[in-house]
Amino acid sequence: MTQNRAESRNESQTSSHMLPSSPFHFVVAECDGASRKALFEQMKIAAHDGNLAQLQDQLTQWDTECFNGVLAARKDHLWYRPTVMQEFEIFNEVNHPQEQTKHVPTSWHILNELLVAASRGGQTAVARFLIEERRCSVTSTAVEQAMTAKAFDTLELFREHGWNINSPIRNNLCPILRQVVHNEDQVRWCLEHGADPNARNKSKTMDVRSYAALIAPFNVLLLLHSHGANFRDCNSLHCAARSGRLDVMQWLMDEQRFPINQRELEYDSVLFEDRVSNKLGTALHAAVERDSIKAARFLLERGIDVNMPDSVGDTALRRAQQHGRSEMIALLEAL
Repeated sequence: MTQNRAESRNESQTSSHMLPSSPFHFVVAECDGASRKALFEQMKIAAHDGNLAQLQDQLTQWDTECFNGVLAARKDHLWYRPTVMQEFEIFNEVNHPQEQTKHVPTSWHILNELLVAASRGGQTAVARFLIEERRCSVTSTAVEQAMTAKAFDTLELFREHGWNINSPIRNNLCPILRQVVHNEDQVRWCLEHGADPNARNKSKTMDVRSYAALIAPFNVLLLLHSHGANFRDCNSLHCAARSGRLDVMQWLMDEQRFPINQRELEYDSVLFEDRVSNKLGTALHAAVERDSIKAARFLLERGIDVNMPDSVGDTALRRAQQHGRSEMIALLEAL
């Protein structure tokens, strides 16, 4: 009987494969979306390469293509699978209140990917077509890709259509300026177009200046300062200490008058009290955490208070003991 069931099952499967005209089989075949996927990939290539006429023809085909009397676009959700990040981005950045929907149409994802491809390729004409003719909204990913490509004309287009250069990139993050502090050309463009060098994220725990002190070329720090960056009201010295940047630390203390014993977030009393359990310490605590001996020595030479506790009462020596930093312990115990 088991053999009969197996034979019956095999026969059924064989029969189904022998019926290409079957409506059920046709739907299953199209749910795979192979031809739609192929067309989608071709559209992304056209968008990236700036082939606007080709992309327009492809989109016409995309919109009107039918299978078994049904618009193929109605079945795109069966094969297109956005990532969690894409879902989050589209729903929060494109799903405007006036849409009044909890469901994000697949077409929004498709158009956004085309805009991202155009942004990556610096194809402003294609981006303009997608925004103005296809009502595609500007997303964080499109902005990031255009900025990475230094496609400043495309970024200008985004500004024309409502992108605020000081709006956060993704949820609770800083504006785009923070992401580009490693590149002087990108920083200069942002500042010349209204970027705020003192910008912070929504929770006020991340900012442009501190990250710049961590990784930015020295010329970028000077550029930010020339556009009004206040390096005292942030964690710039702590970040410079973490990366062992003695030249930046010296500049912060000598030129920017950074309070050497200031603990993290202490420039904002409300924020400091709210985060007191986070072990907010001085730049010496930061140097200890990263085991930056040269930064610790520099701070000690400049007169930092070695006994200043962090927000939970631990000194830098105690922090070194907690992390097992033997060389740092020896340095601090020798004082």
